[in-house]
Amino acid sequence: MKKVLIVDDEKYIRSGLKVMIQKSGIGIDEISECANGREALDRLIQEKYDLVILDIRMPKMDGIELMKEMQMLPYSPAVIILSGYDDFNYAVEAIKYGAKAYLLKPVDRHELFNVLNKVKNEIIQRENIEKKSQRIKKLCLNQLHYIFLSDNLGEQEIREILEDLEIDLFYDPFYISIITPKNNSTVSTVDINTVEKFLREKHIKALCFRGTKGELIFVTNNRINWEDLLKHCIMNCSNQNYVVAVSALGNSLTDIRKAYIQAREVLKYRIFIKGSGVLYYEDILERKDDFIVPVDKIESICNMLGIENDKEIRRRLDEILDISIFYKANINYFNNFIEIFKHKIENSLAVLSPKKRKEFESKYSNVWNPYCFECIEGYFDFVKFYILKLNEYIYSLKSSCENTEHKVDMAIRYIKKHYNEDLNLAVVANYVSLNYYYFSHIFKKITGMSFMDFLLKVRVEKAKELLKNTEDKVIDIAFKVGFQDPKHFTKSFKKVTGISPTQYRRRFCKE
Repeated sequence: MKKVLIVDDEKYIRSGLKVMIQKSGIGIDEISECANGREALDRLIQEKYDLVILDIRMPKMDGIELMKEMQMLPYSPAVIILSGYDDFNYAVEAIKYGAKAYLLKPVDRHELFNVLNKVKNEIIQRENIEKKSQRIKKLCLNQLHYIFLSDNLGEQEIREILEDLEIDLFYDPFYISIITPKNNSTVSTVDINTVEKFLREKHIKALCFRGTKGELIFVTNNRINWEDLLKHCIMNCSNQNYVVAVSALGNSLTDIRKAYIQAREVLKYRIFIKGSGVLYYEDILERKDDFIVPVDKIESICNMLGIENDKEIRRRLDEILDISIFYKANINYFNNFIEIFKHKIENSLAVLSPKKRKEFESKYSNVWNPYCFECIEGYFDFVKFYILKLNEYIYSLKSSCENTEHKVDMAIRYIKKHYNEDLNLAVVANYVSLNYYYFSHIFKKITGMSFMDFLLKVRVEKAKELLKNTEDKVIDIAFKVGFQDPKHFTKSFKKVTGISPTQYRRRFCKE
């Protein structure tokens, strides 16, 4: 017994009781005082006490009324009643609500010590029973999870486990349901005892326990009114939104794992409901699995980042984040879409320095964690906001921190030095640390030519020099200026000059 609360409107009585308890040798760690029932109830809600010693008659809330209110607490402290009157009716009422003793004032020291020792022993005994019960419950949960997660258990093995656990719910048709906060970043605050009490009052037989992540798992033989439970039980004791995921009806012991997996699968769809709600397995069966992630459209958005075109980016985001499609599709489409989108955007972030990237990403840490949001509409609004902010951020860095003309000059020098290598736009954009699409945009804007046209021009000019100043074969010159295919070299040379390499050499020789 660690914590005791003394409740009496007379200060000298509270002080006297406190001194007696301290001298009792019981070994109390903390003794608190309250002057009335209302104050005591507030304290009991905020803190857990092992024993409450309270006066029957007090202002604001008397002892009997306080005991009634204490019935709603998620724990049950022992109670000793004090009274200045030997009132039989009060005593009966106090015992009715669980009082361990009814002591008359002035309190006899020895009588108080005897009662305290009795309460202490009862608490120790209760704690031992609770510990044993918890060990048994843990064993039971381990065995149930073993059934849920093992895909090779036969009916006989499952039957033996259930018989050992003395669980008979699975012998009749059953549902498995999971209750959890909608938001992944929050922990369930629902007390399982409160839910069990609600079900008992509704005469609903159920097996209730916590899963490995703190979620509540229920096995029932009937499809119960979960909306009613959410409204009158869970939402009354929590300010979080909750979702209930309900399996299809299981008809045999081998359906136990199947039903559990179904409930888990249904749970993945919680982002598609607003606020608290219930999802059933049959609700997701109509969803289609033939939708294809529009990778090319995602890439087009990524390529536009940093070129100050919010209107077009917004239009394309609205197109790929069309809510109506996601409501029709299997959850795998949603998950694959987010994974691919994340990967493509992270590639775009690679153009930023590690410091700048970390600075930006720290503001939007949950952008790729949809289950931290209440619904898909809110999540997609955040994704759009994030992409537009990223576009703005990259553009501002390029405009204020980078000299684009200098970057293009660097690129031109690099091309002229490495023209004979396997060059492409991506290689040069990476060299100057610019986004592929943005580099292409500014290169053409400053040089008046596309990257490929400029590279071709440089290679043809180098080829002209070699044709004029050497006797190398045309095929060798093609390789020396960066062409892998001599035929392609001849065609490209003619496209730029209007004549073939051989004709160019002859004309130059005549001159």
